[in-house]
Amino acid sequence: MEIHKVTQVFVPGGMPELTYVARTERKLEESLGAAKDNLCKLVTVTGMTKSGKTVLAQKVFPRDANNIWIDGGAIGNETDFWTFIVDATGGYTSSSYGKTRELGYHAGVLFKVS
Repeated sequence: MEIHKVTQVFVPGGMPELTYVARTERKLEESLGAAKDNLCKLVTVTGMTKSGKTVLAQKVFPRDANNIWIDGGAIGNETDFWTFIVDATGGYTSSSYGKTRELGYHAGVLFKVS
């Protein structure tokens, strides 16, 4: 009998190598992966606690620069959601316009003209 460390079996917030159960018969990985072909798609995974939702999603959409992950507990209202998206993409929610003598008008930057 081979003995494994607990960290190899249960990896909170990570990808377990020994205990991952592929959903081949239900084609969940394939169905979830189909969202990759659609730009700007919001994917929501729901289910019972400890059923493997996070691990499934991380298998298809790793937590990297190409994917924005929002944990449900972090969102209290719609403003929280959009603020998270804007922050994650490096965007901004307002713009300022200014004028410099040399450069003219520039969106998104406020210049002080002396």
